[in-house]
Amino acid sequence: MELKKTLKLNPISIQVVDRLSYKVVFDQGDREVEYTFKISEGAADVLGWEHRFWEDLGGDVSLARPIFESIMHLHKARKIEMSGE
Repeated sequence: MELKKTLKLNPISIQVVDRLSYKVVFDQGDREVEYTFKISEGAADVLGWEHRFWEDLGGDVSLARPIFESIMHLHKARKIEMSGE
């Protein structure tokens, strides 16, 4: 079965779920969809996402590189702030 890209990569928010998880909400025009992404302590990139995210991208997660970079920037900023407490 060939996967077809159905997700419009139009993020409207990135939310902190917990210390190593982030939720990204995407505007699809007529609705919003959200996916949860996970990182590992010390990781340089996003390491996990919901299977349906991969499917909705048509199997090509490389399209999400800017989203992954945004999550990692947010994570790094949070780590800097938490280390200063």
